[in-house]
Amino acid sequence: MVVKVVNIEAYEDEIYSVQHTNLRKNIFSKPSMSSEILILTQENPVLPHAHINCETMIYILQGEGKILYGDKLDKEFLLKEGTLLYISKGEIHRPVCTGEVPLISLVFRNTNNEYEITYKNV
Repeated sequence: MVVKVVNIEAYEDEIYSVQHTNLRKNIFSKPSMSSEILILTQENPVLPHAHINCETMIYILQGEGKILYGDKLDKEFLLKEGTLLYISKGEIHRPVCTGEVPLISLVFRNTNNEYEITYKNV
């Protein structure tokens, strides 16, 4: 068994220096899974997208936001510290930071070779 403990404070300089970009920092990667810290800000929104070859689990560490999902992004789920969210393979979604501080989450996928499709006209 391999256990990796991640201390979010180790990324503090990067987290709080991010003002106009989103940051994805890989934590670990194995053939059957991967994880990363994802930091979203209001200043740089994410486009709607789908991960076509994997399922995703997201745990919110800090901030507030929402995730829009569905074929027309017509469904919404609120995100806050402590929220655990599952996204099925192929589900179109768009996370949005709605708070003043960055929305920081741990993201886990059941692959280390993610394929993502971005949608501009949803």
